[in-house]
Amino acid sequence: MIKLLFFRYFTNGFIALEILILPLIIESNNFGNFEYLKSAVLLSPYALLGSFSGYVYLKYNSNIDYYGELFLGAFFSSLVVATLYVGLTGNFFLFIPIVFCSLSFVVEKKLQTSNHFLISIIFKPLLSMFTLILCLINYRFKYFESYDFILFVAYFLSFILWGIITRLNLKISILPNNFHFNFEGFKIYLSLIREGFLINISTILISLFFFSSRYFIKVFYNESLSSYSLAFNISQFVFIGVNILGYVSLVKIGENIKTILLNDLLESLKRALLLFVVIELVAFILLNLYLKIATNYEDVAYFFLSSSVFVGIFYSISTISPILQYKNKLNQSTLFLIAILSIDGTTSYYFAKHNISPILLVFKSSLLLLLTGIFNLYLIFFKIDYPKT
Repeated sequence: MIKLLFFRYFTNGFIALEILILPLIIESNNFGNFEYLKSAVLLSPYALLGSFSGYVYLKYNSNIDYYGELFLGAFFSSLVVATLYVGLTGNFFLFIPIVFCSLSFVVEKKLQTSNHFLISIIFKPLLSMFTLILCLINYRFKYFESYDFILFVAYFLSFILWGIITRLNLKISILPNNFHFNFEGFKIYLSLIREGFLINISTILISLFFFSSRYFIKVFYNESLSSYSLAFNISQFVFIGVNILGYVSLVKIGENIKTILLNDLLESLKRALLLFVVIELVAFILLNLYLKIATNYEDVAYFFLSSSVFVGIFYSISTISPILQYKNKLNQSTLFLIAILSIDGTTSYYFAKHNISPILLVFKSSLLLLLTGIFNLYLIFFKIDYPKT
């Protein structure tokens, strides 16, 4: 476990370098659009409707390996999504990123369930490394015509190299060996979706929540898109830091689900909130130092506070939210999140049409997400029975 955590921190260093260096070498107006495209591509795996989680569920609970059916179903699903995107936008360069981003989720689950955890997590660092290298080349030589093409090349090289590394180190291929290329295989893929959709619905909704703010800023406040993108990227350091406790809590809650007490959850929440406050303060100080170098971005600190404070508290609450899944309260939480997402979209449109500050728009969205966290606390503290001390 220690080796895995160390390796995860090490590989996340490449992602951190990408986050910090790209705003310095890409023109500020292009940076926002580039980050928007990256965010749009990252939504594509959710078109698989949680089938990759269904694969994990059946692998662990029934010892059935449907990797071939999962890979094939994900491949065709991603082809449909990529084709629709190209047809609607005319941007052919994102075809490969959409397909490979979707398949990366599938391959990662296969490697994880085969206990190859280290190699399973290197795709994203590889992607960051190639993206950074290509952007540095473009910064020095103006070699590439567009940043869409950079994203295309980065995804292509990252996925191919990931496959080569897997083959050389594990003597296995990321491509499936056996699968049913028929109606039976399609039925199996649908069963994977059935098992995994509810597991992923909250993650899908939260991803859409974040992308919604980015979308409204791009369409109605495009001049602020780069500053928001930089602020959100820095905010991710805060979210990732808090989520470290979430990973540990997920395991501990599951192991002690029959004996866990409300006071145990309360203590875990206090630790998460304390960690959040420390990381938030450190990140804010470092951000202000960083902005002395990245001088072409305005209002980044305001966007950072608007997007990180309430969302950071939400993620702190999320460290104990797995109890909702174990105690069969996840559906109520999900329905509330759907309602909040609808309210957020409606109010964001109102803000945009009336030219209300994009900072206030982000602040409003973050506050609404926090309401979901508060509702989860209500379920945890008042709607779940715990053993008596």
